[in-house]
Amino acid sequence: MPSPASFTTILFPVVLYAVFFLAFFLYACRAFPWMARVKRYCSIKGLIRAVVYFRIGYAGLFTVLQYFAWTEGGRVSAALAHTSLSENIPITLVKIFPFIFEGEFGYFIYYSLSRFWFGAALSLLGAWMFYRFLIALARHEGRFFEEGETELGYLSALIVGWPLSVLFIPLSFIAVVLLSLFRLIFFKEPYTTLGWPFLAAVLVSLIWGGILLALTGLLVLRV
Repeated sequence: MPSPASFTTILFPVVLYAVFFLAFFLYACRAFPWMARVKRYCSIKGLIRAVVYFRIGYAGLFTVLQYFAWTEGGRVSAALAHTSLSENIPITLVKIFPFIFEGEFGYFIYYSLSRFWFGAALSLLGAWMFYRFLIALARHEGRFFEEGETELGYLSALIVGWPLSVLFIPLSFIAVVLLSLFRLIFFKEPYTTLGWPFLAAVLVSLIWGGILLALTGLLVLRV
């Protein structure tokens, strides 16, 4: 049976890139009249829901795949799937919630949480907090946003997830500065909205995120 890792390398980036290009299309073509019909079937809000469901479903799917990979992988891996963890183990989570890990599947639960669910939870929570920040910013500095750009920022943060969101946020504001300078120099327009910078930051994060995390020493944030 193929390991969960072999599925991960194919499924995860394909879905995220597909969502990115759909978001790019929706934003780039937003002014066209025919987009009203397209949005009945595909919208930024719909993509937000899709990515939330995908990240939760991904964690659940690979939890199941990991269990079958262990139980069918021989005596040693099968034993891991049915090993408990004592609260005496120096792991903070186990010490706080010993009743979760002291049962037959204790080690498997801990492994699944640390490998699949913590990353999903941090991605969803981080994106939601960023969205709330954008809403607050839009109330005070509305000139930075066109209609729907707060939702686009939310979707962008969901696409990159944790820990790439740590790069995505500063990259977004760097892109704002660069685009603002470009518009000021060539078009004499002093302000730019955040839509295109969000998309640019997502693309940079998806393509070069691993390299940037390594260069900045942020790989330790990966869970």
